[in-house]
Amino acid sequence: MVAIPARVLFVLLTFFLSAPLTAQDSTALKYYKITFIDDSELTGTIISQDSLTVQFLTMAKLDLTIKRTQIKKIEDISAMIIKDVYFPEDPNNTRLLFAPTAKPLKAGKGYFALYELFFSFIGYGIGDVFTIAGGMSLIPGVGSQIVYFAPKATFINSPDFSAAAGVIHFTSTMGSSEGGIGIGYGVATYSGERASFSAGLGWGYAGEDFTSKPIIMGAAELRASRYAKVIVETWFPPDVNVGVGGVGVRFFGTNFATDLAFLYMIGEDAENFPLIPWVSVVYNF
Repeated sequence: MVAIPARVLFVLLTFFLSAPLTAQDSTALKYYKITFIDDSELTGTIISQDSLTVQFLTMAKLDLTIKRTQIKKIEDISAMIIKDVYFPEDPNNTRLLFAPTAKPLKAGKGYFALYELFFSFIGYGIGDVFTIAGGMSLIPGVGSQIVYFAPKATFINSPDFSAAAGVIHFTSTMGSSEGGIGIGYGVATYSGERASFSAGLGWGYAGEDFTSKPIIMGAAELRASRYAKVIVETWFPPDVNVGVGGVGVRFFGTNFATDLAFLYMIGEDAENFPLIPWVSVVYNF
């Protein structure tokens, strides 16, 4: 069994889960993010408002009068405020290192991703429920590329809990007489202030034949700072003595997210299996 990731995971979990969480109570101020028509943003509290203007106190304690004609949208971000500091949402929170979370892409939002440089992926959200995604490999000098489709439907979605079902289907640019292979899955995600946890079951298939036992997936996302989180993800296939895990850090801004991680094997047959670097870059639009 690979020992280094296990020690890393223990230290990370101990540090982040023992850190005090400071939830906003029912008497706390409401915090908002104002997005302007030029896509610039301000965060703070609304002092007063009418049909023409919004009186706004920023997090830097600047008192501003803003014309509504300058405002594109106003969002309640109270749940993202910890100790009076705004923790922006991870723009790539619909995905872990490899697997999807249960969270949907918001309507009209999308992303383009490159995994390990040669695997492209694009997703688009419909109605805050459906996520349509897919892509293909871009390996130079290879005659047949891998093509994959990954639709997902989120049928429960609240700030704290989401549940979804979907399919990850693989075929090739040359087609397949077998109908392709893939995984049909269900996944649930619990979201807290500093941590989120996902668990899922997936049944593999080839053509019309499904496995009788599921793959088990478990993952944790642990907020490290305003613009970084640690992600730990583990897969356990049925009837084998090894599992596949990944641990890494996601750095993100308003639109971009980058994962720097390592893959590793766990279990009786994983002795001396090397750590494999895993890198992804995602642009959200």
